[in-house]
Amino acid sequence: MQMIADLHTHTLCATHAYNTFTEMAAAAKEIGYCALAVTDHAPAMPDSPHAWHFQNWSAMPREIGGVVMLYGAEANVMDTKGGLDLSESQLKAQDWVVASIHSSCVPGLLTRREANRLWLAVAETPMSTSSVTPSRKTTAMTTTLSRRHLPEITRSWS
Repeated sequence: MQMIADLHTHTLCATHAYNTFTEMAAAAKEIGYCALAVTDHAPAMPDSPHAWHFQNWSAMPREIGGVVMLYGAEANVMDTKGGLDLSESQLKAQDWVVASIHSSCVPGLLTRREANRLWLAVAETPMSTSSVTPSRKTTAMTTTLSRRHLPEITRSWS
């Protein structure tokens, strides 16, 4: 199987990454990727970019050095109901959204059942979809997996 895109990346706007958009696109092109999704941490994560960072994508090029660019966020799951740290209007402004659990955003340890319920709640949010298009729809990669496996996950709760 050939990888054609990386859909979860961070730029130097995230404090633990060190490359610009242009440098990342060049590296993606060099290894044969056709597309790259920039998904810096959303605002609830400590030291993440300000919310403004996620509202200015229209100023960014749709292609850099022959690599299609998708602009989005790594949204933080904030509670066991699947709430995210970006509003619905902010989510709609993204090309791609990855939803992640970070200990600084969801306090305490989750049981397996709580974690399963959390991901199912994320999968059921109105902004989640299993069909990915680079138009103004958003998707969490984990949500796509969860939707496909929804029947078997819910059966395991009994």
